[in-house]
Amino acid sequence: MRDADLAAHLVYLRVERRLAERTLAMYGEAFDRLQGFAGAVPIALRGAETHHIRRWAAQMHAGGLAPRSIALALSAWRGFYGWLGRERLVAANPVAGVRAPRAPQPLPKALSVDHAVALVAHRSA
Repeated sequence: MRDADLAAHLVYLRVERRLAERTLAMYGEAFDRLQGFAGAVPIALRGAETHHIRRWAAQMHAGGLAPRSIALALSAWRGFYGWLGRERLVAANPVAGVRAPRAPQPLPKALSVDHAVALVAHRSA
């Protein structure tokens, strides 16, 4: 069962922010992770601190979750705690200073032989 604050935030995202269903589903998964981590401590979501968020991000990374998936979860959590702050339910956003692990940069694409020949021909012209 989802926490009442998380459920209310999802309603806010659906009704007021009008996010797409796919985005809401991904945020819902991120919120389920957050609730699972908080329940394992145990700590109320409103009582989470930055060191909890860092630990949970590290656990996701150690569990093999892709850096972009961790970044999405942190973004959803940051928005949730920002919303709690605007509603005056928390004093500070514990996710504010937490950065996601860097995603590896893709390698440059190699030129085909035909493109390399065309490039050399163009440069010498």
